[in-house]
Amino acid sequence: MRIVECKGDAIRTVFEHENALSAMESRYKLCAVEEEIAIVRGAVNELLDLRNTVTDAVRIAEIDERLKHHSRLLFALEA
Repeated sequence: MRIVECKGDAIRTVFEHENALSAMESRYKLCAVEEEIAIVRGAVNELLDLRNTVTDAVRIAEIDERLKHHSRLLFALEA
């Protein structure tokens, strides 16, 4: 909704109301995505630390698969 004042050729916006609900939803979604990115990054860091300490090849392969999944998820979230 917008209220304007017209004086001759000049138009001035007196009041403008955006849809507050959609603005709040957009901000919430952005915050939720940023929080999820932080969580996934933390998980990646933990997996990398774990990978550096593990010597079993099977366990390293499992960790690598999880890292691959997390990296794809991060790519999608950051896009």
